[in-house]
Amino acid sequence: MLKVLLFNIILKSANQNPVGIAPINITHSDSGLVGVYIVADGNRIEPYIRAAVDGLKQLASQGTSGDALEIAKKTAELNILIRGENPATLATDRAAQLLASGSSQTPVELAQQVRNVSNDEVKKAAQKLMSKLSVGAFGNIAHVPYADQL
Repeated sequence: MLKVLLFNIILKSANQNPVGIAPINITHSDSGLVGVYIVADGNRIEPYIRAAVDGLKQLASQGTSGDALEIAKKTAELNILIRGENPATLATDRAAQLLASGSSQTPVELAQQVRNVSNDEVKKAAQKLMSKLSVGAFGNIAHVPYADQL
């Protein structure tokens, strides 16, 4: 859900310039990496990065409006249910759940959990993401701000 909320903020800052945005979620048994992967012209990247961080800051301090949260929840639900229609994707998702937690849920059960997400839970997730902010970059990085500048 944070994905949908952040993507809209970043896309507005792109002002119709090409930009690629993807979520990052690498989970390990005792730690993980969660974030946003942004691909854009190196000369135009700074406002997109700032928009992503400012969006997270806003979510961490205020949460989101009811409409934006409902749109994000419906989008996440739809993505879960669509992924559940492909047997190979479903098997991969269930295997990942089993490895990570020892149990698995059906796409319908996962969609129900998304339906129950509150604004406070979104705020807490954004606060946790902001607690250990870091920036990684490769390619033309001259316009990528340092984490302490964000």
